[in-house]
Amino acid sequence: MLRRGTLKRRDRSREKAMKEERAIEQRTVYLPGTPMTVGDLADALGETPVSVIKFLMVDLGVMAAVSQTLDSSTCEAVAEGFGKVVAGEDDDEYDDDDE
Repeated sequence: MLRRGTLKRRDRSREKAMKEERAIEQRTVYLPGTPMTVGDLADALGETPVSVIKFLMVDLGVMAAVSQTLDSSTCEAVAEGFGKVVAGEDDDEYDDDDE
C-alpha cells in the first residue's frame, strides 16, 4: 500500500502552550492607578479612541471626549469590556511571596 503523506500524529502540546501564553500576553493590559485620558486609554488598549468613546456611551452611559480624564475604575471597566486582562504597573502575576 502506497502512502502519500504521513499519518503520524505530532506532539503539539508545546506549541499549543506557547500559543496560549502569547494570547494571554496580548490580552494583558497594564494600567496605572492614576486617572487616564480617553486617548491614552485607547492607546493602552490598542483600540481607536472612537471605539472607546462608543463603548463608554453605549455600555457605560458616560459622555466623554478624547481629552477627558477617566478614573481608574472606569478605565478598568472599559478594558474588561474590550476583553482585556487588567494588571496594574506594580502587579506581577508570577511573583509569589508565599514561599
